[in-house]
Amino acid sequence: MAVIKINNIRTYSFIGCMDEEKNIGSEYETNIEINFICDFNNINDNLKETVDYVAVSSVVNDEMKNKCNLLETAVYKIGNKLLKIDGKIRSVTVEIKKINPPIVGNALFVSVKDEFKR
Repeated sequence: MAVIKINNIRTYSFIGCMDEEKNIGSEYETNIEINFICDFNNINDNLKETVDYVAVSSVVNDEMKNKCNLLETAVYKIGNKLLKIDGKIRSVTVEIKKINPPIVGNALFVSVKDEFKR
């Protein structure tokens, strides 16, 4: 089993329950961890033998363009779409961080994280 991590995919998105969040938007960071089957002895420097992280990043960027109320919704959609892009993928962990959320206490970020398995 091998792991690919893609950290801090930055997007400007419109996720939130408050009208301001849906209209003004804010910055987000998404972290992805993919566990997949990979035989490093037979990889032959061929992209087909691994998971294309450009395709992974595209899924994240495309989904983060969609408006929704909850980070949980975006995490769920991204996780399930990532499982479908390559049969070698065994599990995916998705974490989305909302930077500077509109909450009392000036939090740096809030995040939601979940793991998706085949």
